[in-house]
Parts: sequence; C-alpha cells; structure tokens
Amino acid sequence: MNRSATVEDRGVAISVRACCLRLILLTCCAVLSFSVDATEALRVFIRSGAKTHGVGMHEHPKFLAEWTKLLTERGAHCEGGNQFPTAEQLSRTDVLLIYSADGGDLTAEQRSALKEFLARGGGLVTLLDGVCGHDPHWWKTVVGAAWEYNHTKWRYTKLTMRIRDLAHSITSGVVDFELDDEVYDGLHTIPGALVLADAEFVLKSSVTDSTTSIKTIPQMWTLEKDNYRAFTWIQGLRLKTFDVPQYRALLLRGIAWTGRRQDINQYCTAAELAVLHSASFLLSPDSPEANRLAPEKFFVRLETSKGDMVIEVHRDWSLHGADRFFNLVRGGYYNDARFFRIRERTWAQFGINGDPRISSTWRERTIPDDPRVLSNVRGTVAFAFAVPNGRTTQLFINLKDNSATHDSEPFVPFGKVTQGMEAADALNAEYGESSGGGIRGGKQAPLFESGNAYLNREFPRLDFIRRATLIESPVTQASSKNL
Repeated sequence: MNRSATVEDRGVAISVRACCLRLILLTCCAVLSFSVDATEALRVFIRSGAKTHGVGMHEHPKFLAEWTKLLTERGAHCEGGNQFPTAEQLSRTDVLLIYSADGGDLTAEQRSALKEFLARGGGLVTLLDGVCGHDPHWWKTVVGAAWEYNHTKWRYTKLTMRIRDLAHSITSGVVDFELDDEVYDGLHTIPGALVLADAEFVLKSSVTDSTTSIKTIPQMWTLEKDNYRAFTWIQGLRLKTFDVPQYRALLLRGIAWTGRRQDINQYCTAAELAVLHSASFLLSPDSPEANRLAPEKFFVRLETSKGDMVIEVHRDWSLHGADRFFNLVRGGYYNDARFFRIRERTWAQFGINGDPRISSTWRERTIPDDPRVLSNVRGTVAFAFAVPNGRTTQLFINLKDNSATHDSEPFVPFGKVTQGMEAADALNAEYGESSGGGIRGGKQAPLFESGNAYLNREFPRLDFIRRATLIESPVTQASSKNL
C-alpha cells in the first residue's frame, strides 16, 4: 500500500511539474507575443476596388495608392489590391481595411478566410460603401452596420460630425467638426455596435417648402466580439475628405485601435492631434476663421456634469458678444471648461480653457462693449470683464435677478438659458471665490498657467462643461434611432 501511494505521489508530482512547465512556456509565449506587438510594424491590407461615380468621388484606386504610401511613411507595413485578399494574404495581415463598392459581397471561400482572420484577432476597418452588399443581415453581424438595397438611403450634404462617445479611445477628447460628404440613413445595425459619432445635417421638408429641421444619424461605430475589433465609418465619399486633418487622425486612430496598438495615436502627427482636440484657429485668434459673423439667432447646448443647458443667443442683443461666443463654441473652447467661480443662488462663472496654451492666447483678446438691450435677470448670460472694453472669453450665468447691481456696468447679456436652469442651479458652489475668483480679484493666474491640471488637483469637485455645441433649434432637433 505504501509503495502504491509513493508511485501515485510521484505521478502527481510529475503531473504538477508538467503543468508548471506548460504555464512557464505559455507565459514566455505571451511575453514574446506582447514584445512582437510592441515592436513590429502593424500589417495593413487595403481592399480597394474600381473607380465609380463622379470626379473626386469613390476614388478607390487613388485612396489605395495614397494611403499605402501614408501608412508606410507613418511606420506601418501596408499592401493592398482591388480584390478581396486571399487566405495567404490575410495570414500576414493584422488589419483589413475595406474601401470598395459592395464590400460585403464575399464568396463562400472569402467568408471562410475572413472568419479565420477575425477568429485569430484580426482587425477590420470598413469605410463608406464597404458596408454595402447583397446579404446585409449577415454583413451587419461582421462589421456592425450594413446597407440594404431598396431600403437604405443616401444623401450628399454638408454635415457636422457630432462626437457621441468622448470616453472611447478613438474619439477621446475630439471636438465636433464639419465635412462636405455623404450620409447613409436606414442602415441595419446590431445591438453590440457602439455608436461613436453622429452626422448632423439640415433637412428640408420638400423642394418647395423652405421649412428646415436638423437630423442626426449615427455614422460611426465600433464592434468587439469573438476576439476581434471592427471600426466602421460611413463618411469617405469625396477624396478630399481624407485630407481633412480630423478625419485623417480619426481614421488612423481607428486603424490603430482595431490593430490593438497600445498607443492609439501612434500613426498621427502632432498637428493632426492638435486639431482633433480643438479647432486650429483657437491658437490663431486673429485669423478670419476665428472671427466669423454669427447668425442673427442661434442656440448652444452646454452638456455639463449636472445636466444639459440650452442658451438662446440673439446677435442684436450684443453684437460683439454674440460673435465672440459663436466662434469660441465653434472651436471647442468651452469643452471641458470648469465652473470655477460660483456664488450660490447669484451667478456661475466659467470660460477659461483647460489648456494653458489656448487660454493664454485669448486672455488679452478683447472685444468692444455693446449697448445694453437686456437686463441681467435670472437666466441671462453675459461676459465678465475687469475694465470697459475688456471682454474676452469668461462668461457668467445669472442665477437670480442681478439687474440692480449689474446693469450699472457694461455687463451686457447676449443670451439666455431657455432650457436646463435646474442644472445651473445645481452647480457645486462649495469653493466659492477660492477656486479662481473674479477677473478683478487678481487670483486667476494659476488657472492660466496650469489649467485644468491645477483645478483638478486643488478643487476636484468643480462641475464642468463636457461639451458646448451649436444646434439649429432645441425644438426642431430630430434624431434617428434606427439604426
């Protein structure tokens, strides 16, 4: 009995040692794999196709040539062709980028090769009509969104890419931007597809009816399933779209993300990243782009940590004030800005950009005073200032009727909160004047020198603006959920 026990114990010991050896080998392989991922070039295959449509549109061959060169120059290994890659080509590919007509039309053999590619963790990027095909209910399960003929509709239009998910690494910190391209409406999607951005565009009721509304449709998704990642973006109709810095940077981020690069910005230039986070004119305040004339009436939505507010602005209430506010919102100046001075039930002040480079650039860019049209009643919004003709970027919301004290000075309201005053009332007032104070108090230097890094460290519970965006109207705003 003892001898049997001894043999059994030895067997267990051998088995344990074998298991340990396997674990060591697996660990080594994992480390080696990680090392290869970190040092070897990302291998991208661009599945292109024939040129279709008019001049400058659906330029698949030109895209293949230009982006093979660009990706190679940025450090990736890139090849491609106008046919779907073979199984052998996919075996040496990390990311497959599909930019061709009817990208979802695959033979049984190609579907099998794609399935094997995705099963081993290959990444998939699909642009524009790459979502099209004649089996949309299969293709949507692969890329997240698919076009169905005689169901999905298209429209050439000028649009604004509205970033919906600021937490995702692809769209993190990205400011909304404009494109002249195309939108697809009525795409089929699957529940697991995560919407990163919408396209917002003006929709006319009919050719004869001048009534317009704003329509918002999801146009950018990610999908993570079965060990692979997919990134799908509809815009890409025009060849010039690929030269828009924000578009190019987001596409490069999408490629890096699907390829599981640790650095999402690995293939982006510093200049491209700069325009992702703020409009380039924010560092050029004298440029024409930074000094456009505002519409006679417009609306701005402030998405804050306490909820949304909508500000209605009329240019004839404060001409210079409306123009300045319009351009700062367009450029993303108020995104991630803190409400750094709140006097409870009196006013809430904000308007120093969290990036010291940007806030310092605008600190002395004053605008002339405007004659008063509105009084500083509850809900109105005006510029703060230290001296006459000294308005720059800082604003305050009147939380009560302050006309008795403010109307005697050039605090001229340019807008009023028409929705969401409950969010303004709920802003955290615990820090009072200590987290920056007023311009005249002379204690704002740390905010301009260190920005949000200082405020986050010293006053971590300040409320803030996630994003400030121009909207056509809070009443006519329409959203498509189909999708």
